[in-house]
Amino acid sequence: MTKKEIKIRITSVQRSGSDGEDENTVEIVTDATLSDEGGRLSVSYSEFLSDRAAPTATTLVFDKESPDTVFLSREGEITMSCVIAEKTRYRFAYNLGFASIELVCVGHEVRNNVSSFGGEMFLRYDIEAHGVTVQSCEMTITII
Repeated sequence: MTKKEIKIRITSVQRSGSDGEDENTVEIVTDATLSDEGGRLSVSYSEFLSDRAAPTATTLVFDKESPDTVFLSREGEITMSCVIAEKTRYRFAYNLGFASIELVCVGHEVRNNVSSFGGEMFLRYDIEAHGVTVQSCEMTITII
């Protein structure tokens, strides 16, 4: 396994409310680790999900042979793991520490050309609760 320290730019657009009326765009540049485990690549970084929380460890993993299926996991203030792939629905638990909520990740678009040399990943997906979209997300991660 090969690991290298990198910098990434994350641009995230999240829409919530009826018809996505509440939109929040965030862009950050942060340190990350790019790991190459032969047939699998991962990008790991820490992020703060709120002003009062400890950092959350976020990891995006995919097989080199199927880069259009991305496994997203977060551990920290919240804990969750889901799969993002086009035209798929993935049921997962969103653990807040004091309660766990069952949600569904609906994958709409995945463009991923990340390699051990760099690249960019774009993910577009919705989060549903009981069949209702509660959040629409677009995330671009660029290795800089």
